[in-house]
Amino acid sequence: MLQTLQEQLPADPAPISAEVALPESPLYCPRDTFVIIPEDARCSTSTLDLLSDMRDLTNVFVAHNIKLNQVHDMDAVDIERLSPPGEAFEATVCAIRTRLAHLPSAHTPGILVSGDWVYEACRIAATIYTTAIAMGVPFSVAADPNYINLLESSTPFNNWDSDEHFIKPHLTETLYETLKRTDTNSLWKNMSGVLYWVSAVGAAAARIPCTMDMAQQDRFAPEAYSVWVRRCLIMTATRTMIVLVFEHPTAIIAAQRTLLKVQELVGSHASRRLET
Repeated sequence: MLQTLQEQLPADPAPISAEVALPESPLYCPRDTFVIIPEDARCSTSTLDLLSDMRDLTNVFVAHNIKLNQVHDMDAVDIERLSPPGEAFEATVCAIRTRLAHLPSAHTPGILVSGDWVYEACRIAATIYTTAIAMGVPFSVAADPNYINLLESSTPFNNWDSDEHFIKPHLTETLYETLKRTDTNSLWKNMSGVLYWVSAVGAAAARIPCTMDMAQQDRFAPEAYSVWVRRCLIMTATRTMIVLVFEHPTAIIAAQRTLLKVQELVGSHASRRLET
């Protein structure tokens, strides 16, 4: 069905009107800034700032890797001339990682985002998404803080106890439990595109890579529960996609393409790990 819809999409779509309630997300923002998302009452300033960072991260990551691929196709390259753009890219990603690392959890009492579960779901999805892009690892690896800690001595994304003997939960489980606290029946209304991004990232991250230590996984995530979490995240992403693809086929297919592109680049040689 999606292939047929993609074939029907216009090659040069008409300009976007500000009145059109498009499903904006970090994967799809046809205007210079988010216009529809801020109109939703569930979108706090903290959530909007976080989503804006994720949109910018998506754009710079894809653009940077397109330039790298173009460079690889050239016969001769002036390395010194290409160095500044690479440094600018790393600086941008590191700045986003730092801001994300300092974001508080909605479980923290007495702060502005306390009990804001839409914000919390976006924060968890952003943690998976940013870790995958910055470190060049699959979403499934990026969602396991225990495995990530084996790749780097310290990570700025953990808000849990720093005790090295404490087994931290897989982020997809935390994301699933957080989504249950939100009104997914309404598809988050003006934030439906964001719900698609959150659930699609979660569904992709819920795949357990065969290279991981399954014995360790079983200690904190029973297989049956892990399978249930993945199925629920897939169902949420699929339901959201089905509703949106009939209302806004161009927008949702563009978002899908972008997410697939990000995953492709993360898994390719073009995506190199950034040193912290």
